[in-house]
Amino acid sequence: MLAALGSTGGGHGSHGSHGIDVSGEITPTAQELVGQGMGHSDVLGGPTQHIAYPLHLINGRTREDPARLEVPSGSRVRLRVINAAAETPYRIALAGHRLTVIAADGFDTQPFETDAALIAPAQRLDLTVDLSSGVWPFVARVEGREGSTLAVIGTADAAGATPTGARATEIPELDRRLAVDADLRPAEHAALPEREPDQLWRLELIEGTGGYVWGIAGEDAARLQPRLGERIRMQLTNTTSMWHPMHLHGHTFASRTHAGLRRDTIAVLPGETATLDFDADNPGRWMIHCHNAYHFAAGMTAPIRYIR
Repeated sequence: MLAALGSTGGGHGSHGSHGIDVSGEITPTAQELVGQGMGHSDVLGGPTQHIAYPLHLINGRTREDPARLEVPSGSRVRLRVINAAAETPYRIALAGHRLTVIAADGFDTQPFETDAALIAPAQRLDLTVDLSSGVWPFVARVEGREGSTLAVIGTADAAGATPTGARATEIPELDRRLAVDADLRPAEHAALPEREPDQLWRLELIEGTGGYVWGIAGEDAARLQPRLGERIRMQLTNTTSMWHPMHLHGHTFASRTHAGLRRDTIAVLPGETATLDFDADNPGRWMIHCHNAYHFAAGMTAPIRYIR
């Protein structure tokens, strides 16, 4: 897939020959998946992803044969949602219900009630929902282009058909109130204490003009060297045409751009500068990188190495 991206300069190549799987069905080639354009989202500030994936899964199952979660009637359920995709952002929602976001990347947030939530690759969201009696699709819809999948949440006493297929993913909650990083605030006990930074790292997220090249630049990019016990402030300026889910290894940060929200992965939109504070409390060799797997492989990463 990365080779196909490189040959098209980022996702606008010609169609190649078809592949055929063992069942005899025609399957698209990498060039065809790349050649369908990049999608677009106003929420994410422009292009969303490079590849038009033909299939999306929840817990390893398709929307035609979805996973089913059964709970007692009258329950308050906590859902932990992990976006394990290579580059796809999703809107998530539960038919007929509002959701309350209570944690992001393992850190408690102030409860935020919403109809749907946006989740980027590598991000995790904890949601609560109150259920009566029934069966409902929990839907993940690709942000910015066609594509969706579902799981089924039902109460033990509920009877009736299990919702499946594309029609079951067309729920109105996905187009109502959408929670994004900017809406969330850290719970008081999860907030990083205020402190002046010992180091400031200014980094630029960049893209190449002569091929599929993505990177992290700036005079600080080659010397990300914390000392144990320091408070580090990173400023990530996105000079590219795309959003980037930026992930910090070995640590968590407080996003000053998002009122101190605690995470380890944050969406940085085109033209935006994200300011992230973290405590250097885990000696070793780490990295900051884009969690779009193809941007990462093409160079959008910088090493972090502790020094004495």
